[in-house]
Amino acid sequence: MRGTDGLIAQFWAICAGLLLSLLLLATPARADTIELTPCVAAVKPGDTATSVLFQRDRFKCGPAQTQFAPGDYWVRMDVPKLPEDTGDAVIFRTASLWDDGMVLTAFHTDGSTLEYHVDPMASPNPMRLGATQVVRLKNDGPLISAIVARVENSKIVRGIMHGPQLSSVYSSLQQELWLAALYAGFAGICLALLVYNASLWWAMRERFLLAYCATVGSMLLYSLLYLT
Repeated sequence: MRGTDGLIAQFWAICAGLLLSLLLLATPARADTIELTPCVAAVKPGDTATSVLFQRDRFKCGPAQTQFAPGDYWVRMDVPKLPEDTGDAVIFRTASLWDDGMVLTAFHTDGSTLEYHVDPMASPNPMRLGATQVVRLKNDGPLISAIVARVENSKIVRGIMHGPQLSSVYSSLQQELWLAALYAGFAGICLALLVYNASLWWAMRERFLLAYCATVGSMLLYSLLYLT
C-alpha cells in the first residue's frame, strides 16, 4: 500500500510540474516585444560600426552561425519598428553565449549613435534569468532604426548571437517574473521529491531510492549552475 501511495504522489508531482510549465510557457505574444533578425559578418581591419552598417553584402542572415570560425564578429539588426509603450528606455535582450563581451551601437533616425558596452565579467553582471543578457537602451529622443553589435572573441559554441529582441521595460520585467516562477516551481518539485524519497529510503532502505534522489539532485544542481 505504501508503494502504491508513493507512486501516486510522484505521479501527481510530475503532473503538477508539467502543468506549471505549460501555463507559464503558453503566454501570448505581446505587442511590446519585437524579435530582431541577426545578420553576421567577420570583423576586418579598419571596420567601424558605421561603415559596416551599409555593407549589407558582407552579412549572412541564415540560422547556421556555427559554420563560422571563432573570432570577432559584427552583428547587424534592423529595427523596423519599436515596441509599444517603451517610454524613455527600451530593453535589448539576447541569449548569453561564449564570448568576451560586445559593444552595441544604436543608430537613430536623425543619424546620431550611442554605444553600450556589455562585459559579462563586469559588476553588475548583465546576465538575467534564462541565461540571457539585457542592455537598457535610451529612447528619449530620435527613434532607433538599427543596431550593430561587435562581438568580441566569439567561441562559436552555440553561435554568435541568438534570439535578439527589443521590449519595453514592463515586458522585460514581466518575462523575468514568469521565468522566476517557472524555476521556483521546478525547484520546489525537485525538493519535494528529494524529501519524499529520502524519507522512503530511511524507512525502507531500498537502494534504488538513493539513485532516484541522486538523479533529482543532479537535475536541480544543473539548473542552479545554468542560472548562474
